[in-house]
Amino acid sequence: MRLARFVDGHLCEGGMWDSYSFEHWRCWAASIFSREMGWPAWNQPGWQISRWLFDDGIRECDRDYLFWSIQALRFADPEITDKEIRMIERSGKTARICLTQGCSDYDYCENTLYWNPVETERVPVDKLRGEQWFRADPLIALARQLSHMRHDFCDNGDASDGHERDMIAVSAELRMRDILSRKDPTRPCIRPTPGRQETRGTL
Repeated sequence: MRLARFVDGHLCEGGMWDSYSFEHWRCWAASIFSREMGWPAWNQPGWQISRWLFDDGIRECDRDYLFWSIQALRFADPEITDKEIRMIERSGKTARICLTQGCSDYDYCENTLYWNPVETERVPVDKLRGEQWFRADPLIALARQLSHMRHDFCDNGDASDGHERDMIAVSAELRMRDILSRKDPTRPCIRPTPGRQETRGTL
């Protein structure tokens, strides 16, 4: 990923930074943005969502880690994921975000998002399908569940059936798989277009 600073349409001298992975970007983005005037973290899309995380002391993730994970999704997919994050926060509704050691999921009845920030493998419902789809990624899972949340908050998701919800989530997963496979060389195991059957259910 590449981050650049422009003023009046011109690239500033020394104003470009390259990262070799999303994880690397997440580590140094906070220090770069903290020096930027007019970019307070608390005023950025995703800040409000990150504050919904129930902090139970799990070391793998805190609210700041979630915030920068959301920023990685925004910068990676400004056309869709960024807009969905903005729609969630403009909806006026709130949710609860909990960390889990199981599969990431979204509960429409309880308005609760469950996220596993370290999950890198899952087993498809049909174990006879190709093993290449066993590989997962926390960012893919987060994008998928945030898409569920946007559907719930902005499209009356409580009234939708399982098939409609599944289609929303599958679209988000396929898009983020494609982005990761193209932009992050440290994730060669992530396939861009998993089969329809493997993406059913939770990630």
